[in-house]
Amino acid sequence: MMKYLATLLLITTAFLFSSCGHTNELEHYDLKSKSFLYQYRIPADAIDASTWISSPGGPAAIITIIGSSIASDEAVKKLERAANPDTLALALSKGIENVTSTYIGIRRAKSLDDNPDFIVETVLDKYELHSSDYGINVKVEGTTRIAERGTGKVIWEYDDSKTISMSNTWYAGMLGAGSTVIGAFNIARLLDLPDSELRAVLKAAAEEAGAKIAEEFREDYSEGRR
Repeated sequence: MMKYLATLLLITTAFLFSSCGHTNELEHYDLKSKSFLYQYRIPADAIDASTWISSPGGPAAIITIIGSSIASDEAVKKLERAANPDTLALALSKGIENVTSTYIGIRRAKSLDDNPDFIVETVLDKYELHSSDYGINVKVEGTTRIAERGTGKVIWEYDDSKTISMSNTWYAGMLGAGSTVIGAFNIARLLDLPDSELRAVLKAAAEEAGAKIAEEFREDYSEGRR
Protein backbone atom coordinates (compact mmCIF):
# COMPACT_ATOMS: atom_id res chain seq x y z
CA MET A 1 0.00 0.00 0.00
CA MET A 2 1.29 3.47 -0.87
CA LYS A 3 2.31 5.37 2.26
CA TYR A 4 2.43 9.14 2.37
CA LEU A 5 3.82 11.47 4.99
CA ALA A 6 1.67 13.41 7.40
CA THR A 7 -0.44 16.26 8.51
CA LEU A 8 -3.46 13.99 8.44
CA LEU A 9 -2.77 10.74 10.24
CA LEU A 10 -5.31 7.98 9.76
CA ILE A 11 -5.38 4.53 11.33
CA THR A 12 -8.11 2.20 10.15
CA THR A 13 -8.32 -0.95 12.23
CA ALA A 14 -11.65 -2.22 10.95
CA PHE A 15 -13.91 -0.73 8.32
CA LEU A 16 -17.40 -1.88 7.44
CA PHE A 17 -20.34 -0.09 5.93
CA SER A 18 -22.32 1.20 8.86
CA SER A 19 -25.00 3.78 9.49
CA CYS A 20 -26.25 5.50 12.58
CA GLY A 21 -28.93 3.42 14.25
CA HIS A 22 -30.68 3.39 17.58
CA THR A 23 -33.06 0.93 19.23
CA ASN A 24 -34.49 1.80 22.63
CA GLU A 25 -36.90 -0.44 24.54
CA LEU A 26 -35.46 0.39 27.96
CA GLU A 27 -38.67 1.89 29.33
CA HIS A 28 -40.09 -1.63 29.52
CA TYR A 29 -37.23 -3.02 31.62
CA ASP A 30 -35.98 -2.52 35.15
CA LEU A 31 -32.29 -3.36 34.93
CA LYS A 32 -31.25 -2.60 38.50
CA SER A 33 -29.50 -5.62 40.04
CA LYS A 34 -29.78 -7.54 36.78
CA SER A 35 -26.67 -9.34 35.57
CA PHE A 36 -24.90 -8.35 32.37
CA LEU A 37 -22.28 -10.28 30.45
CA TYR A 38 -20.05 -8.02 28.37
CA GLN A 39 -18.63 -9.29 25.11
CA TYR A 40 -16.68 -7.63 22.33
CA ARG A 41 -15.49 -8.48 18.86
CA ILE A 42 -14.29 -7.08 15.58
CA PRO A 43 -16.17 -7.94 12.38
CA ALA A 44 -15.17 -11.25 10.84
CA ASP A 45 -14.65 -9.60 7.46
CA ALA A 46 -12.72 -6.61 8.80
CA ILE A 47 -9.59 -5.75 6.89
CA ASP A 48 -6.22 -6.06 8.56
CA ALA A 49 -5.06 -3.03 10.49
CA SER A 50 -3.62 -0.54 8.05
CA THR A 51 -2.04 2.85 8.45
CA TRP A 52 -1.23 5.67 6.11
CA ILE A 53 -0.02 9.21 6.47
CA SER A 54 -0.64 11.99 3.95
CA SER A 55 0.77 15.45 3.62
CA PRO A 56 0.44 18.25 1.09
CA GLY A 57 4.06 19.01 1.93
CA GLY A 58 5.30 15.86 0.22
CA PRO A 59 8.43 13.91 1.23
CA ALA A 60 10.26 17.00 2.47
CA ALA A 61 7.64 17.30 5.24
CA ILE A 62 9.09 14.29 7.03
CA ILE A 63 11.70 16.40 8.80
CA THR A 64 9.14 18.96 9.97
CA ILE A 65 6.31 16.60 10.86
CA ILE A 66 7.77 13.26 11.83
CA GLY A 67 11.20 14.47 12.83
CA SER A 68 14.56 12.96 11.96
CA SER A 69 14.37 10.40 14.78
CA ILE A 70 11.81 8.17 13.07
CA ALA A 71 11.43 7.41 9.36
CA SER A 72 8.04 7.21 7.68
CA ASP A 73 8.10 3.42 7.25
CA GLU A 74 9.05 3.01 10.90
CA ALA A 75 6.21 5.32 11.93
CA VAL A 76 3.70 3.29 9.94
CA LYS A 77 4.92 0.02 11.42
CA LYS A 78 4.88 1.45 14.93
CA LEU A 79 1.29 2.63 14.54
CA GLU A 80 0.23 -0.70 13.08
CA ARG A 81 1.71 -2.49 16.09
CA ALA A 82 -0.03 -0.14 18.51
CA ALA A 83 -3.42 -0.13 16.82
CA ASN A 84 -4.34 -3.76 17.48
CA PRO A 85 -8.05 -4.11 16.60
CA ASP A 86 -8.81 -6.73 19.24
CA THR A 87 -7.18 -4.67 22.00
CA LEU A 88 -9.04 -1.52 20.92
CA ALA A 89 -12.36 -3.40 20.79
CA LEU A 90 -11.76 -4.61 24.35
CA ALA A 91 -11.02 -1.04 25.49
CA LEU A 92 -14.22 0.20 23.82
CA SER A 93 -16.20 -2.50 25.64
CA LYS A 94 -14.50 -1.67 28.95
CA GLY A 95 -15.55 1.95 28.68
CA ILE A 96 -19.15 0.85 28.21
CA GLU A 97 -18.93 -1.64 31.06
CA ASN A 98 -17.49 0.85 33.54
CA VAL A 99 -20.23 3.43 33.02
CA THR A 100 -23.21 1.07 32.89
CA SER A 101 -22.17 -0.86 35.97
CA THR A 102 -21.46 2.33 37.92
CA TYR A 103 -24.65 4.29 37.22
CA ILE A 104 -27.30 1.64 36.64
CA GLY A 105 -26.39 -0.69 39.50
CA ILE A 106 -26.18 -3.82 37.41
CA ARG A 107 -24.15 -6.91 38.29
CA ARG A 108 -21.33 -8.10 36.07
CA ALA A 109 -21.38 -11.73 35.00
CA LYS A 110 -18.04 -13.35 34.26
CA SER A 111 -19.29 -15.96 31.83
CA LEU A 112 -22.39 -17.66 30.48
CA ASP A 113 -22.07 -20.11 33.37
CA ASP A 114 -23.25 -17.26 35.62
CA ASN A 115 -26.56 -17.31 33.71
CA PRO A 116 -26.62 -13.56 32.95
CA ASP A 117 -29.92 -11.80 32.38
CA PHE A 118 -28.58 -9.77 29.45
CA ILE A 119 -25.74 -9.91 26.94
CA VAL A 120 -23.96 -6.68 26.00
CA GLU A 121 -22.11 -7.04 22.72
CA THR A 122 -19.80 -4.33 21.41
CA VAL A 123 -18.39 -4.36 17.89
CA LEU A 124 -15.54 -2.08 16.84
CA ASP A 125 -16.38 -0.90 13.31
CA LYS A 126 -13.74 1.76 12.76
CA TYR A 127 -10.91 3.49 14.62
CA GLU A 128 -9.33 6.57 13.08
CA LEU A 129 -6.58 8.81 14.37
CA HIS A 130 -6.53 12.33 12.87
CA SER A 131 -4.04 15.12 13.29
CA SER A 132 -4.88 18.73 12.48
CA ASP A 133 -3.95 22.26 13.49
CA TYR A 134 -6.18 21.79 16.53
CA GLY A 135 -4.55 18.66 17.90
CA ILE A 136 -4.97 14.90 17.58
CA ASN A 137 -8.48 13.46 17.58
CA VAL A 138 -9.66 9.88 17.53
CA LYS A 139 -12.86 8.90 15.74
CA VAL A 140 -14.29 5.60 16.94
CA GLU A 141 -17.26 3.92 15.29
CA GLY A 142 -18.89 1.09 17.19
CA THR A 143 -22.10 -0.83 17.58
CA THR A 144 -23.36 -1.81 21.01
CA ARG A 145 -26.45 -3.92 21.55
CA ILE A 146 -28.04 -5.31 24.69
CA ALA A 147 -30.05 -8.49 24.24
CA GLU A 148 -32.22 -10.31 26.73
CA ARG A 149 -30.88 -13.78 27.25
CA GLY A 150 -33.50 -16.42 26.70
CA THR A 151 -35.65 -14.43 24.29
CA GLY A 152 -32.78 -12.93 22.31
CA LYS A 153 -34.70 -9.66 22.05
CA VAL A 154 -32.55 -6.58 21.53
CA ILE A 155 -33.68 -4.01 24.08
CA TRP A 156 -31.09 -1.36 23.23
CA GLU A 157 -28.76 -0.77 20.31
CA TYR A 158 -26.57 2.15 19.41
CA ASP A 159 -24.60 2.44 16.20
CA ASP A 160 -22.68 5.68 15.77
CA SER A 161 -19.27 7.32 16.06
CA LYS A 162 -17.62 9.30 18.84
CA THR A 163 -14.75 11.73 18.41
CA ILE A 164 -12.28 11.96 21.28
CA SER A 165 -9.60 14.61 21.80
CA MET A 166 -6.50 12.62 22.62
CA SER A 167 -5.24 15.29 25.01
CA ASN A 168 -8.40 14.77 27.11
CA THR A 169 -7.91 11.06 27.68
CA TRP A 170 -7.09 9.81 31.17
CA TYR A 171 -3.76 8.42 29.98
CA ALA A 172 -2.61 11.74 28.54
CA GLY A 173 -3.47 13.31 31.88
CA MET A 174 -1.51 10.63 33.70
CA LEU A 175 1.52 11.41 31.53
CA GLY A 176 1.12 15.03 32.58
CA ALA A 177 1.26 15.69 28.88
CA GLY A 178 -1.97 17.30 27.85
CA SER A 179 -1.43 19.57 24.89
CA THR A 180 2.34 19.55 25.40
CA VAL A 181 2.79 16.02 24.08
CA ILE A 182 -0.50 15.29 22.36
CA GLY A 183 -1.57 18.68 21.12
CA ALA A 184 -1.41 20.40 17.77
CA PHE A 185 1.55 19.53 15.55
CA ASN A 186 2.86 16.94 18.00
CA ILE A 187 2.64 13.81 15.89
CA ALA A 188 6.39 13.44 16.27
CA ARG A 189 6.18 13.43 20.06
CA LEU A 190 3.32 10.95 19.97
CA LEU A 191 5.40 8.62 17.80
CA ASP A 192 8.39 9.07 20.08
CA LEU A 193 6.45 7.46 22.94
CA PRO A 194 7.56 3.92 23.79
CA ASP A 195 5.40 1.27 22.14
CA SER A 196 3.70 0.40 25.42
CA GLU A 197 2.72 4.03 26.07
CA LEU A 198 1.52 4.56 22.51
CA ARG A 199 -0.72 1.49 22.84
CA ALA A 200 -2.01 2.81 26.17
CA VAL A 201 -2.88 6.20 24.65
CA LEU A 202 -4.81 4.58 21.78
CA LYS A 203 -6.60 2.26 24.21
CA ALA A 204 -7.51 5.17 26.49
CA ALA A 205 -9.18 6.95 23.57
CA ALA A 206 -11.20 3.84 22.71
CA GLU A 207 -12.23 3.46 26.35
CA GLU A 208 -13.34 7.10 26.45
CA ALA A 209 -15.42 6.52 23.32
CA GLY A 210 -17.03 3.54 25.05
CA ALA A 211 -17.87 5.73 28.04
CA LYS A 212 -19.58 8.22 25.72
CA ILE A 213 -21.63 5.46 24.11
CA ALA A 214 -22.60 4.23 27.57
CA GLU A 215 -23.66 7.76 28.46
CA GLU A 216 -26.23 7.53 25.65
CA PHE A 217 -27.49 4.34 27.32
CA ARG A 218 -27.63 6.01 30.74
CA GLU A 219 -29.66 8.91 29.38
CA ASP A 220 -32.08 6.58 27.58
CA TYR A 221 -32.52 4.47 30.69
CA SER A 222 -33.04 7.49 32.92
CA GLU A 223 -35.60 8.92 30.51
CA GLY A 224 -37.49 5.62 30.54
CA ARG A 225 -37.76 5.70 34.35
CA ARG A 226 -39.59 9.04 34.42
